[in-house]
Amino acid sequence: MVDLVLTRPRGTAVIFAALLVLAAVSFNKVPIEGTPDATLPTLNVSAYWSGADPEAICEQVTRPIEDIAREVEGVVEVSSTSSPSTSHVRVSFEKGTDMDVAAMELTERISFLQDELPDAVMTGSITQAVPRELDSEGFLIYAVTGAEPSILKQIADDIIVPRLERIDGVSSVLVEGLGRQEIVIDIDRDALNALDLTLSDVGRAVSLGIVDRNVGVAVDTSGLEAVIRLSTVPGNIAELKNLVISNRGGRFVALSDVSSRILVDYSESSNNIFRYNGMDQVSLQIDRSASSNAVRVAGMVKSEIEELEIELPEGIELNLMEDGTEGITEDLKDLSWRALISLLSIILVLLLLNHSPLSTPLILTSILFSAAIAVTAVYLAGFSINVLTLSALAIAFGLLVDGAVVVLEAIGFRRRHGMSPMEAARIGAKEVAMPILGGILTTMVALVPLLASEGILKLYYRAFAFTIAATLTASYCICLTLVPSIAGRWKSNKWYKEKKWDRHLARMIAVLHHRPLIAVLLSLLLVAGGVYVFITKIEKGQEWGFSFDVDYIMVWMQFPPGTPQDVVDDATRGFEEILTSSDGIKSTRTMVYGESASIYSILTDEAVETGYGLQIEAEVVALATTIGGTRSVFVRGMNPEPYWRSTRSAGMMQTIELRGFDYQGLKNIALAMMTMLERHPRVGEVNINWDPRNPERDQLAVVFDRQELADIGVNPYQIFQAFRYNLAGGYGAEVQIGDESIDMSFRIDGMENPELSDVLESRIMTSGGTMELGDIIKIDTLEVQGSVERENGEYIRTVAYSFMGAERMAARFRVTLLDNLELPSGYRVYEEAYIPFWLQEDDTNMDLIVLLAILAVFAVTAIVFESFKAPLYILAVIPMAMVGVVAGFWAFDKIFTPQAYVGSVFLVGIAVNNSILLVDSFQKKKKAGIDIRKSADMVVAERLRPILQTSATTILGLLPLVLWPISQTNDLWENLAFTVVCGMLVSTPLVLISLPALIQLTSRKERKKK
Repeated sequence: MVDLVLTRPRGTAVIFAALLVLAAVSFNKVPIEGTPDATLPTLNVSAYWSGADPEAICEQVTRPIEDIAREVEGVVEVSSTSSPSTSHVRVSFEKGTDMDVAAMELTERISFLQDELPDAVMTGSITQAVPRELDSEGFLIYAVTGAEPSILKQIADDIIVPRLERIDGVSSVLVEGLGRQEIVIDIDRDALNALDLTLSDVGRAVSLGIVDRNVGVAVDTSGLEAVIRLSTVPGNIAELKNLVISNRGGRFVALSDVSSRILVDYSESSNNIFRYNGMDQVSLQIDRSASSNAVRVAGMVKSEIEELEIELPEGIELNLMEDGTEGITEDLKDLSWRALISLLSIILVLLLLNHSPLSTPLILTSILFSAAIAVTAVYLAGFSINVLTLSALAIAFGLLVDGAVVVLEAIGFRRRHGMSPMEAARIGAKEVAMPILGGILTTMVALVPLLASEGILKLYYRAFAFTIAATLTASYCICLTLVPSIAGRWKSNKWYKEKKWDRHLARMIAVLHHRPLIAVLLSLLLVAGGVYVFITKIEKGQEWGFSFDVDYIMVWMQFPPGTPQDVVDDATRGFEEILTSSDGIKSTRTMVYGESASIYSILTDEAVETGYGLQIEAEVVALATTIGGTRSVFVRGMNPEPYWRSTRSAGMMQTIELRGFDYQGLKNIALAMMTMLERHPRVGEVNINWDPRNPERDQLAVVFDRQELADIGVNPYQIFQAFRYNLAGGYGAEVQIGDESIDMSFRIDGMENPELSDVLESRIMTSGGTMELGDIIKIDTLEVQGSVERENGEYIRTVAYSFMGAERMAARFRVTLLDNLELPSGYRVYEEAYIPFWLQEDDTNMDLIVLLAILAVFAVTAIVFESFKAPLYILAVIPMAMVGVVAGFWAFDKIFTPQAYVGSVFLVGIAVNNSILLVDSFQKKKKAGIDIRKSADMVVAERLRPILQTSATTILGLLPLVLWPISQTNDLWENLAFTVVCGMLVSTPLVLISLPALIQLTSRKERKKK
């Protein structure tokens, strides 16, 4: 290859120009996103049963799904959450399971189960889980403001959505805030009672009175068959008003006789109120295609929004609420200026260590072309540009010049010995081709154990390892083609001359390794000290991945049953006023649902860093202490201890999680614990159904006497129908009006949110005429669990209590309580911190991964050098590098996390590059018959400058990631880079001194044996 490029310079230039063009095209097409598209061996199954409580969902829906899920091959864990109307089941599989086959089998089993589930149950889709650490990226959410919600909804549907959906890369635009158009009929209750009609009669008459269907086939007078069709479909709202619903005393009663108004409106949840930053609004949720470039698509959407704002009616505004590409843009900026700092540092090193400015631009071209080829490889392999691939490029930055530096130094060494430029380029490049290849292969092969691992480790580092391999492969090709092709044509003799410091430093190192025993013993003492410090002084910890979670303030309130929604909403607005007026809050989302309300505010980075968020939280807690009429108020934020106040107590919340296989038995244990806790004078409120995500609910139960109902000719289904028609949103039939199918609902006297007393005053048809619903039934209030959690067949119930007293006193009380708690067999207190099975330590043995990396390096070097002894010399640098790692973590009091282990794996592949250069040169001198001591002096003098240059560029390339870690990555690369930097700082001088000493020492023993 070297000979070919030296003889065909123009062809070489064309090829490299084509590579740049291909890289530009690839960069234009490759998806850009925050995190890689990664999934776990877990399937999520959802099912829906409208109106069902958590207990019914758990027993009749969730448990049957769990049972059939366990029959699928490869299942290791099944957990579930049963909440009102919804069942979520999580099925985790063994690592290596073909998830497409597993999803197909699970789908088939659930389809067979459908007939055994209640008729109203709808099973949703089965989706593969995405790790929370990688599930970081939303896209764009806009708020449409400036008019009534119905007008905003119409503008969004008719104007905005069609324009945005035309943009290439936009997959969908969802309008939220109002539902579909519907016909709303305001029923006049007085007119209904005067005609002795019920709302059920009206609803039944409307659904039966609108008919549009074929009734049969008849033969006409000509003998041809004709289809007879009956249609009573009203053409418009006016015709609907004239629909006959009854006959009273020979007079037809039309729909208009019992209604005060019939209008077309947008449906909205009458029980829920949603606000963003304190404003009622319609929102646009914009999603992009999976393979699209997030940054580019967001730019096109924002440009289109700017044009729309000009064209929309005056006063209508589109406000960007959430932008999922902000993090990507920030990361691109962060990596750009870090790369610039690395580049400037590398240039400075090259200028200081090289004689001529001609060398530096040539060496830097390896970075340009290697990065270009890597981008092309990432695109062709189906990866995206994300935090992982960008960070891999940043980490590899200093490594990309290594090959070019070594080749250029080899060519310069030959020029200094009198060779012509072309001959020096040819021989010099060929001479170092094998050791450079060995160095690159050891770096790449050290990452193989990471790819061979499973779970989250493989998900994180698959794209990282591929990008590293692509850049290093590209740099190898460039250093053996472009570098000798250009350097072989330099006629000047200034660029390869030695500097004085080269000779002086080489002599100093020679003095040290001329006493090989002392040098080796000192190295052994350092290694032994490093092992001792690592075992006894360094703290190890487990912390993986990205930290996209933001600090927040959350408020949750629950009022007694029957509290008017206006009262709940007014209390909520007090918290909104504090949060939305604060400069430390990014956004605030509010939801009022029945007698409960929740507020979720995201803090700004500045508020978190300065502690201002704690002040805001304190103001919220202060307001929470003054809210009256609530059953409970819960506040959680930056303070590690949440605030909880109820009608009977106020204090810091403590929780105890109970688990068992019997639901009722676990509930009885929780009730017994509640009785015991309530006896303690410092314990206030006790809640045995605690779940902040799904708070306990008050369920209204309808109580009646079946015999009394039979006596008046009423059955339970009629009672169900009466509630269905009278409650807001209870009746939602679809009717045909002209050519359009549209939903229809009733409202009593125009009330959007009828009180329970109004519903009980409605009338129901009996055998003796109509009666008020409240005369034949009663309403009872029941407390039900907000959700039912299960994991591997065990039910989970959390008991929460508030303790009035100091934190230490509360902790001692909790310990005493658990020590004295006696549970029957099959029940337990769960105290362990949850770690998903794919993150458990026995499945991610980092010590084993480091050992496998060392073995992989040994195998590669044994193949390259065709020797078992040379790899042992090469691997001797690894304990020297680990001395630097241990010293760095001890000096800076850092935790040795799995990222540091991965950095150690990476360091294994990088640190041996220097020893490969030395061992390769030693072997050549040995074959030439040169004395071992003289060989050591010559090897150090010959390889000193390339080793110093490559080590310096590697360290400086990684240093910006140590000094300024990339935001949102939870030190994912900071610890990795810190490990490599510390290891290279110590191993570089040690390898120049200790390795020649070790080779001299062992060679003397060989000579004595001979």
